[in-house]
Amino acid sequence: MSIKQVKEKLSEAEIKNELLLAFLSPLDEYDREDLYEERFGHLNANDSKVFRKIVEEQYFCDSWYPKIPIDTKRKMTSALIEALQDAKFDFRKSLEETRHPFGLPSSWKIKRHRMLFEEIYRLLSKYWRAELETVGFSLPDLGELQVPKD
Repeated sequence: MSIKQVKEKLSEAEIKNELLLAFLSPLDEYDREDLYEERFGHLNANDSKVFRKIVEEQYFCDSWYPKIPIDTKRKMTSALIEALQDAKFDFRKSLEETRHPFGLPSSWKIKRHRMLFEEIYRLLSKYWRAELETVGFSLPDLGELQVPKD
């Protein structure tokens, strides 16, 4: 099955969800439960600064993820902005109702799922802003997306 055929079978909401989950892929413990519990289980992912540090190290500063093509970064960023702009978007549901097995470390009892994506946007603004702006894609300020100040 080609990529085009796969895309045609996915709804717009499913595509958006896949793009959002891509930010969390380094933390997906599926089939690596023991390793991820040992590595991340003791950390308090409900603390925004702790979660931000985890994502920064595991995603934005990892040697593989910066090599994502700019068009993919643009699509991921658009999906994240749309979700943050939508007051009714259910971030918990987006993590739980996935097309494939996905799970954050099981000891993490996330209280505010939106916070995870707010912190991702904060990092995205830091690491991808300049590159996205070179292709004419401007990022809204944190306040425009109701992302709390640090």
